[in-house]
Amino acid sequence: MRDICKFLMENYYSKYPVTGLNEDVLLLTLKRFADRVIAIYDGDEIVGVSVFVLLNDDKMWMVKDIKHANITNLIEMLSSEGSNLHFLIIAAKGYSVIRKGLRELIARHEPETVSWWNPYTTRFHNYKIGG
Repeated sequence: MRDICKFLMENYYSKYPVTGLNEDVLLLTLKRFADRVIAIYDGDEIVGVSVFVLLNDDKMWMVKDIKHANITNLIEMLSSEGSNLHFLIIAAKGYSVIRKGLRELIARHEPETVSWWNPYTTRFHNYKIGG
């Protein structure tokens, strides 16, 4: 998990910093919610990492109000189970890596919708794919 943490710090949080977040805090969070993390490898090298949640329809408001999310809401989202796949973080070395991870998660979880915010939380992407 340490290599995934390092990848996120170098390829995501260096571009989109979060106040109060350091490598130790991120590592503890990733370990606690390891089932909500996907890493894509090219040989031994990590080329993409994503942190995702699976929410039911009643909790999708949390995603739409992510700009105002607090740690309690984030932990509740990470602990949830549902049919809506939402990416909290996407860090990849190219679009083909993102597509590969997306295909893998769709095959594994068969979600009804897939969504994500752009890194600046100015545009919300939400796509119905099943159901």
